[in-house]
Amino acid sequence: NEQYCLAMKILITVKGYEHQWGIEQDWYIPAFEKKGHKVIPFCIPYKPSSDYLKDTKKVNWYKKLLVEILYKEKPDVAFIIHGGGSWNPEMMLELKKRGVIIIYYNQDDPMYFNTLSKYLAPYADYVFAFPKVKETYKKELGINTYDIFYSIDPAVENGREPDRVEYEKYKCDILMTGSVFGERKRKRADLFYKLHKSAVGKCCYYGGSCSPQLEIYKIYKGPIKDNKEQNLILRSSKIIFHYAQVLKNEEQKSTLPDHYQSISGRILDAAAARKLVMTNYFVDLEKAFNIKKEIVVYTDINDAIRKAKYYLNNKNEREKIAREAQRRALNCHTIEKRVEAIESLLYKKAAL
Repeated sequence: NEQYCLAMKILITVKGYEHQWGIEQDWYIPAFEKKGHKVIPFCIPYKPSSDYLKDTKKVNWYKKLLVEILYKEKPDVAFIIHGGGSWNPEMMLELKKRGVIIIYYNQDDPMYFNTLSKYLAPYADYVFAFPKVKETYKKELGINTYDIFYSIDPAVENGREPDRVEYEKYKCDILMTGSVFGERKRKRADLFYKLHKSAVGKCCYYGGSCSPQLEIYKIYKGPIKDNKEQNLILRSSKIIFHYAQVLKNEEQKSTLPDHYQSISGRILDAAAARKLVMTNYFVDLEKAFNIKKEIVVYTDINDAIRKAKYYLNNKNEREKIAREAQRRALNCHTIEKRVEAIESLLYKKAAL
């Protein structure tokens, strides 16, 4: 097999936009290096829309930076992840002109399909996407995509169990993490607060800063400092509550099989921590987990309350499902598995 030098385009300055600590594309750096590849980080600001294309000065500046790196490093592959930051078609053409293989993977499709992917994906040699947006890429752009999900946070995958003091600090029956800001995320907060009000068990919410205007503020335990603390918080709970958000009107394309977001990294992290995950149903879920054996699906908040009560009172069943989910997560959803999938495509191309 031909050895490739993977030129990673890493969004270092994504901190402060949405994520308060490590971001998944950073995880690819050690994973690729472990496989013997050389990683070339290309750090430009992350912009979640195509508005930056109107700023000619910035577009030319980022293109200049890219040309300098291409001239100096001569990469074989460009891996553009999460929209790639302030990328533009001219930069993609610069890669193609120099024979660089382009992999495009926007983890937030279809949310940013109209503002990012439709401008950048047509220039890629390979496009990775959640299974549910395959038809959108095919019908709107004429592009065949390869299935890929998020991966487990390595700090959770390789994390330790909390000690006695840590467990006492973080312990709860039902845990929810993630943002609660914005109209569609408010639904997540409202559902979790109803679960709390049912008195089924001790409910705790950890995430970004929480507004006092939200009822969930009453059970808000504060932000998560870093990936390692996230691991301890997950492992100190019994059930992880998840709600897949409904997409905005402009994101609800006719080519989508449903109007919910796809699988979240939070689900994978919870499964890797060997905790029972309870979520609403959305297309793609069954492609990541066996719904009957590895995850619990609720239909509405009343169903969620009933199932939470049942599994809190039936430890053996709860832990059996959690073990099966962990086995699937560690066997199928690690960053190493994602790298292997990418390598497989590249090596097949090299053999042609």
